[in-house]
Amino acid sequence: MASPTDIVNQAFSLMGDRRINDIDEETEDSRLAKVFYEQVRDELEAWPSVDWNFAKARADISAQVKDTPDLRWTYQYQLPTTLLRVINQVTTEEIVVPWVRESDLILSDQSTCFILYIQRITNTTKFPPLFVAALYKMLGSRFAKRISQDEKKSRELLQEFLEVDLPAASAANARESYLENEKGAPDPWASGR
Repeated sequence: MASPTDIVNQAFSLMGDRRINDIDEETEDSRLAKVFYEQVRDELEAWPSVDWNFAKARADISAQVKDTPDLRWTYQYQLPTTLLRVINQVTTEEIVVPWVRESDLILSDQSTCFILYIQRITNTTKFPPLFVAALYKMLGSRFAKRISQDEKKSRELLQEFLEVDLPAASAANARESYLENEKGAPDPWASGR
């Protein structure tokens, strides 16, 4: 599997022969690459139209109840620190219930809080190959704009990411599961967005 350094070098290769030896080395290119890599990785993992299977997690955060919130909601729960995006809150019977995210909290009228969410994954061995392809294309678009100052190349790479790489990765992700509920009632973990 591709390491963060490999992914950065794939992105650099889209603009020519620029390379780094290690994303953690003390060079200007490596420092800049690391900042962009982590930001773009998190953006893609949290992409709103794709619930990446490798980044999905479930949690019972009922014990993380905070003080009673003001106004409409009865309960508020602390979200996990690795959370990038909440997909849904459900009851113990897996029924989707109303909720809202405010800051690092979920506000709800449920006395228990079970969530399905997208978590930050930093271990690149967990990334499927098509996710890696989408990641380095998106990263290449940022590098083209920031490092090479090439707006045209940046737009071309972003367009390719949006029209080719992201749809391919998303389609592969969608084929990695089958739920009986897909033929009938919506799956409570996946619906309600």
